[in-house]
Amino acid sequence: MVSLRRPHSRPHAKVCLAVVLLVALIPTASAAQDPGIDELGLTAEARGQLSEQGFVVVPGERSGDFPEAYASLADRGLPVFITTDSVLRVTDLLIDRTLRTIEEVYLYGRLQQLSREMIRLLEDDYLRSTNSMVKDAARRDLAFFGVGLSLLDEDYFPHESVRGLVERELELIEAADRLVISPIMGRTPLDQVVGPGEDYTRYVPTGHYAASERLGRYYRALTWYSRMAFALPERPVEDYTLTVQALLVIRALEREAGEWFELWERIAYPLTFYYGGAGDPTVADYMEMADEVFGRKFERDAAASESLLIVFVGRVSEMAPTHVQTHELRGMRFLPRDFPPATNYFGLLAGSEDRPLPTSLDIMSLLGSTAARSLLDENDVFDDSVYRRSYESIERGLEPLTYGDWTRDLYWSWLYCLSALSHPPAGGAPGFVASPAWGFKELSTGGAAWASIRYQAADAALSGRPPRGPSVAAGVPVLVEPYPALYSRLRELLENLRDRLWEHYLLDDTIDDHISELIDFLSLLEQASNGILVDGSPGPQGEALSDYARILGRLAGHEATRRVGELGCVLVSDVAYEDLDTGRILQNAVGTPDIIYVVADLGQGETVYAGAVHSFFEMELTDRDELATVGWPTVLRSCPVSRPYWVERFVVE
Repeated sequence: MVSLRRPHSRPHAKVCLAVVLLVALIPTASAAQDPGIDELGLTAEARGQLSEQGFVVVPGERSGDFPEAYASLADRGLPVFITTDSVLRVTDLLIDRTLRTIEEVYLYGRLQQLSREMIRLLEDDYLRSTNSMVKDAARRDLAFFGVGLSLLDEDYFPHESVRGLVERELELIEAADRLVISPIMGRTPLDQVVGPGEDYTRYVPTGHYAASERLGRYYRALTWYSRMAFALPERPVEDYTLTVQALLVIRALEREAGEWFELWERIAYPLTFYYGGAGDPTVADYMEMADEVFGRKFERDAAASESLLIVFVGRVSEMAPTHVQTHELRGMRFLPRDFPPATNYFGLLAGSEDRPLPTSLDIMSLLGSTAARSLLDENDVFDDSVYRRSYESIERGLEPLTYGDWTRDLYWSWLYCLSALSHPPAGGAPGFVASPAWGFKELSTGGAAWASIRYQAADAALSGRPPRGPSVAAGVPVLVEPYPALYSRLRELLENLRDRLWEHYLLDDTIDDHISELIDFLSLLEQASNGILVDGSPGPQGEALSDYARILGRLAGHEATRRVGELGCVLVSDVAYEDLDTGRILQNAVGTPDIIYVVADLGQGETVYAGAVHSFFEMELTDRDELATVGWPTVLRSCPVSRPYWVERFVVE
């Protein structure tokens, strides 16, 4: 049996699991060399840029991830530059691995049990109700949970009254190739606005969910429960069926001393922390408002009272804008859906077809990046009054956010971490940080990290096996990119994650060890950064960072390498935003790492350090047909591919 334990502070960790990238860092026996610029094998242009601004980025080998990139540098015996890119990547992968572990070990079973209990309770409503509207709603609810349980348990056999509905829905989910009205949920208020029904292409497992049949089944069930909305009717009210369905669901959860609502909380709340809140009314919101309108423990047939339904729908509508206003179905979803805050921001900033879609520049500018803001100014985007007003409105909304607001969930916490890249470190930072081009390098770092956190990586699960990998050679010079605020915020993010997992009975020994070790490593990076900024000390050397190899061995999986082999040089790729009014799509991708060289003098003469950084790509497509034919997985097979124009300020192709 896996033991669960409360998070605790650890005096000095082995720092075993800390960086998914820098590990293979430096091989073994030979100490690092200190090559001059002329010995790095760079082009004349790259050498000139390195001499002039103190750093240069050149394309990597276009195979593998950060571990492979650092291993390649280690083979060359180069002093090591620990980049913010690599630290963000390892944290991102740990977050994803932790999610995968709790989904496989805990959430799958909990969701399967809850689905089974909901079917039992709603079958009772279906058989006993004498009201035709309630009976029909209970039947549809039976089918709703029958789909979820069928996806999670292939041996489940749906009730004969809903078998046809469930089988038709399962066929659409399995095909995952069309946009059509759901047989169970029926027509929605948006069918005449953005197209009829549900987009079943969303049910194709991606990222780590494609790694196994079990995870694929879980992904489809989770997608079903989080995408299907018990949508509010638009006035004039014509059909209350979906609202009655929602009322029967929350009534079932409150029965039997609320045992099943507690189980729902142990599924939904961890997912909300990972996915963020979409602004939809939750099961808990509906439960509270139903208690006020219908009374606690209301009888099943009371859900069909038209007068009470009108009051209830009005109450919910106060917290949920109209469907047409948002182009989103508003109403209760059984589980939270993935809806990052940038989606709303893009919707406000998109404006008209006269200007390009917003990109990562807009997000990073809102997070305080002066480099991003300068590029927006160069493009005269603020000349558009709609854009300017929307941008200023978002800025005003961000200004009063407290620390608690920024750390409410992982998405907001990640944005809070990325905002630390917007401000160059003060104090005795190495000269390359003061280069005008450095802000654009950090802009690329932030854009890639912003894209990466939204997509699950196709990597192996956390392993309890003994860590493997080369150790860092003694005496190897190591330079940490000195952003102590970033490392501090990432550490706090992981501490918050660990606390949330413990609260919901999801923190076992293995997860706790992995998170705690990375926390310890981030503390080490923070201390090293402060040392560089305060007195110019070089920070940890190879001896202090020798656990890189074991860290990398824990996080880096062979599956990630295979995935890169399948997709050329792309690591993650997806739609960042789709403008439903114009059909335009912003597609972004994070490719295999580039190599960065920096020159720094930390008291022992100028030294050239080498590390790995993200490669980042963005493009605007005109519609989904173009997405299917010119998507990043296709384009990036033929690397190199055009990058955002501003990357040319620090990358030499």
